[in-house]
Amino acid sequence: MDFSVNTLISAVRKRPQLWDVEHKLYKGKQNKKEAWIQVCEEVFENFKERPRDEQLIIERLLITKWRSVRDGYVRTLKRQNSKVYFYRKQVQFLDKVLLAKEPKPEEPHTFWETIEAAEISQESDNHEVAASPDYNTLSADPLQLGTTVELGQLLNRITQQ
Repeated sequence: MDFSVNTLISAVRKRPQLWDVEHKLYKGKQNKKEAWIQVCEEVFENFKERPRDEQLIIERLLITKWRSVRDGYVRTLKRQNSKVYFYRKQVQFLDKVLLAKEPKPEEPHTFWETIEAAEISQESDNHEVAASPDYNTLSADPLQLGTTVELGQLLNRITQQ
């Protein structure tokens, strides 16, 4: 099944519900389904006359190709000093969405990273915290596996600091 990638990009561009997260119809599953069928009709002549199983294959093919084109463009934007993306001019409309995203704040530490970073002081003991083999409780000292701290208590201590 031959088709023009430029035609695909043009058809997707006309339907912002497929690529613009701010569009009012972006989250509507049925709206997207209808938009993809319209893209199929625009890219493939006599799409509606084809058997249903062939229509589904074409739809899946175009969606996959679109994602590949989009993701390739996103990768080149992320890489500095990279080669110019082949479809750059055709997909620059995505810049509206891609460049509008604010950078994410630093991800919070995982539970275990937080435990490693936190200094947990016990009333009578001042040992570092290490994971016990069963990972359901934490040992106050890896050499004294009998001394454990309940995860809920530990979490409360960490959040109070």
